[in-house]
Amino acid sequence: MKQSIESIWKQGFIKNDGLVVPKITDLYNQKSKNIVDKLHRLFDLNNKFIILLAIVLLSLLSYVGAPVLGLFYAVLLMIFVIVGNNALAGLALVSKKVSSYHYLKSFDSWLKGIIATNTKIYRFVYPAMLLGGVIQGLLTEVGQSILKGVATDYPATLFVFGVPVYFLMLIVLLTGALSYFAPKIYYADMYLVYGSTFKKLEEIIKDMEVLRNE
Repeated sequence: MKQSIESIWKQGFIKNDGLVVPKITDLYNQKSKNIVDKLHRLFDLNNKFIILLAIVLLSLLSYVGAPVLGLFYAVLLMIFVIVGNNALAGLALVSKKVSSYHYLKSFDSWLKGIIATNTKIYRFVYPAMLLGGVIQGLLTEVGQSILKGVATDYPATLFVFGVPVYFLMLIVLLTGALSYFAPKIYYADMYLVYGSTFKKLEEIIKDMEVLRNE
């Protein structure tokens, strides 16, 4: 049975034969490569999934008579694909000639950068998707019927652009809340998929920093 990193580490303090540290270093180098490769595959797979989702939404909404909304959602989703592809291309430019530790630190900085960029985009995308859905709903026969019903039953209601002002205030409130909570929603969704892998990355970096200081 292969020895674990922890057992080899303990033997390093017992034997102190000068051969254990290289073994530990090699093990961490391999773990570093594995974790980077895994995250790279996950991000690439995520981009492909977003493209598929954009196609499905466009097809489905076009089928139900809302092609403009479908196209709008598809364009919004493709923003993430473009950003993701550019980020992966940027990662490929990171020098691999440096040590595994420095490459892992560069990868960690790249990862935090792409997360920060996506967070800013989501602050715009979430409200935009809500507004798109609301506008599409108001333009349907059902939506127009509801608006006419409100105008008939409540003639004193103030309308702005053909929509009750209190409804507009509700939409503004919801879009504002979505924009404000976008980072939390994004982080929750991201850590649901990548959480365990991110944790392993942090652990490897911390362990390698301890190893470097020994």
